[in-house]
Amino acid sequence: MLAYVFWHWPQSTINPAAYVNHLIDFHQTLAANKPTGFHHSVVFRIRGASWLNTNDEAYEEWYLLDDSAAMDPLNEAAVSGVCEAPHNRVAREAADGIGGLYRLRVGGEGPVDLVLVPGWISHLEYQWEDPALARFLNRLASFSRLIVFDKRGTGLSDRVAESALPTLEQRMDDIRAVMDAVGSNRAAMFGISEGGPLSTLFAATYPARTAALIMYGTYAKWIRSDDYPWGPTREQHEAAFKAYEKHWGTPIGLKTLAPSAANEERVRQWWAHFMRIAASPGAGITLYRMNVEVDIRAILPTIRIPTLILHRSGDRLQPCEGARYMAGQIPAAKFVELPGDDHIPWIGNADPLLAEIQEFLTGETPVLEVDRFSQPSSSSTLSSRPSASRRLETRAGATWSTTIISKFARKSCVSAAA
Repeated sequence: MLAYVFWHWPQSTINPAAYVNHLIDFHQTLAANKPTGFHHSVVFRIRGASWLNTNDEAYEEWYLLDDSAAMDPLNEAAVSGVCEAPHNRVAREAADGIGGLYRLRVGGEGPVDLVLVPGWISHLEYQWEDPALARFLNRLASFSRLIVFDKRGTGLSDRVAESALPTLEQRMDDIRAVMDAVGSNRAAMFGISEGGPLSTLFAATYPARTAALIMYGTYAKWIRSDDYPWGPTREQHEAAFKAYEKHWGTPIGLKTLAPSAANEERVRQWWAHFMRIAASPGAGITLYRMNVEVDIRAILPTIRIPTLILHRSGDRLQPCEGARYMAGQIPAAKFVELPGDDHIPWIGNADPLLAEIQEFLTGETPVLEVDRFSQPSSSSTLSSRPSASRRLETRAGATWSTTIISKFARKSCVSAAA
């Protein structure tokens, strides 16, 4: 399923109450005359969304569609027939607007919503081509309603200019938007690598919407300093930037990210193609540079939700000391050090990691058993089998501008039309 999202705000001379009434009129008319492939729409009133070119109240519209083929019927219905007059009235009163498509997947029937916040880059469709990753995702979906998405500028999301790639704060608000789109009021966050700081920022900003915080292979800061001696130096990062820029789309990085599988040809081919389709070289390097500047140490003591931090002892990208530091700064956080050298969680033996997550979220301890049909890089599986997955597909994207950490969008529902 696709979600077309559009942000807009009225001209300064337009009465806000009248603008809202006209907007509701349009959505009610559209709901009564549904075009092919259209499910329903929701409108939110927001304020403080600093990626928008306004300091006044704005409106966020979500149109849920079957797939991309439903876009043309929706556009046609909006500007013709009975919808034409209410649509044009709002269009005349609007000062400006931007929009884009969101793609995500929702799978599983578990009792808890689990938002998987990916690391550096991702690709929702191609991830299922790797047996180990597909197995990892299906395991998560066996005990949760798993919500996965591509960040703006990566994967199946709309490409944006390198200068418009989202900040950590904007990516955090994307999580909020994704949860709203799939009807998740409260969810556990599972941040992998760079997704850890993003998940932590979300938990600190939206504690009422965060049921639990889980992080794997993550960090609070990624540059070495006197008070944080575990990160790489800036010079080491600069050397890595140049190497990735030169060798983007090759198996570069696997000896660090997945040493146990770095020489497997299947893994090497998958990783090289994954890099090429998940992001452009420029976007990948720009995101890498942004991730290097992250420093969330100040917010760690403010976290007041159940927290699980998982890390492999021999992780070559993110030293285990950084994870221990985070666990010591977050009140009552549980830290579990796992054996292994791989930074990528689904490479190597993922079962102990998955078992810790399942027990943390459900209180149930899965029993390891031999699996005759285990996927490559896995010698065992868990006794609880994944239920049939429901995948809600949308596509994330839009052109975004810079926001700042001290200002976040505040939202209230204006209308929901079905």
